[in-house]
Amino acid sequence: MLLDLRPSIYDYPGKVLWARLRVRPDGTVTGCRTTRRLGAGAR
Repeated sequence: MLLDLRPSIYDYPGKVLWARLRVRPDGTVTGCRTTRRLGAGAR
């Protein structure tokens, strides 16, 4: 199994608002994250 937890392109401090990784009893690994959108605050 390969699990890539490396940040995505255009990584910057504060980009990831929250992240979750869960291993279920049957061995299934699930996860997700919420990030700030590119250009947040731009006018």
